Amino acid sequence: MMLKSDQLIGLCDEIAALVRLNVPLEDALLQRSRDLPRKLGNRVRELAAKLESGQSLSEAIRNDAAFPPAYAAVIEAGLESGNLAGTLELVAKNVRMLRDSRNFLLSASLYPMFVFSILWILLSGSLFIIGPVFAEFYRAFEFTLPVLGPVFDKLELCRDYPTQYFVCMMLVPVVLWAIYGHWCYHSSRSVLLTFRPPPFFFWLRRANRDLARSTFAQVLALLVRANLPLHRALWLATRTVDDPVWSRESEAEFVTPNRPDKKSVLTPLIRWVKGIPDQEILLDGLKQYGEMSTYRAKSRLERLELWLPVAGMFFLGGAVLAAYLCTIVFPYGYLLYKMTGM
Repeated sequence: MMLKSDQLIGLCDEIAALVRLNVPLEDALLQRSRDLPRKLGNRVRELAAKLESGQSLSEAIRNDAAFPPAYAAVIEAGLESGNLAGTLELVAKNVRMLRDSRNFLLSASLYPMFVFSILWILLSGSLFIIGPVFAEFYRAFEFTLPVLGPVFDKLELCRDYPTQYFVCMMLVPVVLWAIYGHWCYHSSRSVLLTFRPPPFFFWLRRANRDLARSTFAQVLALLVRANLPLHRALWLATRTVDDPVWSRESEAEFVTPNRPDKKSVLTPLIRWVKGIPDQEILLDGLKQYGEMSTYRAKSRLERLELWLPVAGMFFLGGAVLAAYLCTIVFPYGYLLYKMTGM
């Protein structure tokens, strides 16, 4: 089972601190594992055992299914850049920012979902009771209720099967909570671009992409500063965000450098990196690009935290109003309109 993002952040901080202290990782990780939570402590002990057997840190993590591929790429990039601690701290900072926003998103959407589920149950019960009554009432006056008339007629048929009706109506909140739980579980084990917010949270998806760009630019700057070949540096930097599209674009840009432009952020950036011969200018540009991407991500996350509760209240208010209009106002209003027009 893959580690949660909280556990990966903790492991990044632990390894970075040990590297800065210049202590052997094998003994230090084994000793620190006793103070960590059970699951994370077990993983750290297994990692220490692999290091003692002669495997490198990147090999040990790459061969462990509990770690995402991006984490192994981060370790490898840190080792090749000669700044493992800085690379781990950089990734931990961005993942921590995304984790905090994810936690806010989950907590902010929990209350609207709970209220919507209660409202759906109450609406289902109300329709089951008043739907057949309205159907008989309109039939007695020989009126036809538009839109809701066929619904009330079907509810009259459902009156003989109350158990089947309520089981079918309960499927809606059950499916909704199942999707919510599935996303909570998988998002807690995601990092950077592997974190997939729901499509309607477009601000969070864009902030996620901005954080990935920031990580890519800053890791690439560390690798360029270590004088790695540009192809190798780009290959490692794209894998730290664990996006197969970026990896393919990085490879294709070197294999076919004059191919037509596509709607992509990475390809123009690679061509810009390849076109700058001066390393200092390149490092300064990557630094500014990373800071700009981080600033955009923070701005999007702040807007999300500001407007999500407001949108949730509007959603709940609209749902309550729509339910009241459909079950009470429209049937009674249409009946009065027909009776006064007789």
